[in-house]
Amino acid sequence: MVFDDIDLPWDDLTRAKASAKRFLTAGLAANDRVGVLTVSSGVLLPFTADAARIAEAIDKVSARERKVRLEGCPLLTEGDAYQIANNNNLTTLDIKAEELTNCQKGVCPPLPPVRTRQKNGTTSCDQAVEAVQRMAHAVWDQVREQSRITLLSLENMVDSMARLKGTRVMLLTSSGFLYGGLQFDQHQ
Repeated sequence: MVFDDIDLPWDDLTRAKASAKRFLTAGLAANDRVGVLTVSSGVLLPFTADAARIAEAIDKVSARERKVRLEGCPLLTEGDAYQIANNNNLTTLDIKAEELTNCQKGVCPPLPPVRTRQKNGTTSCDQAVEAVQRMAHAVWDQVREQSRITLLSLENMVDSMARLKGTRVMLLTSSGFLYGGLQFDQHQ
């Protein structure tokens, strides 16, 4: 059992741990061996058939949520940062630039009452657009690095399991993570 303790919010992790414990009583066959691993720490418990030890290891799993968000204005989620940093969505860029303009007076010169499309493809001033793009790139760089580390951890776990005899199954509990631009790494 692999718990993505980095990307899984606390309440989801709590439900995942409860489901994992139910699996121990309802789905575990007599000869099945289970290991408990986390993305952040690797092996918490090597493969064993001892259900009590497995349950104890599951109890030790805790959220180490490292979601990246900028505080303040505009609030950029990982998805916003991805869309803006990869030039996928001018509407998101325009909305976030407008939020910045509204909360940080003086970022842009006064705009005419009738908005027109700027050279940057948005209706926001260049200064706000450039500031939001810088923020988005900073957030996206952090998210990409976290995702790269998660993929490397999973790769190491798969490589480790490949050396074991018999049938092997990896059950990953994760809320998902962004990996745009990491396709090469993902396919390794």
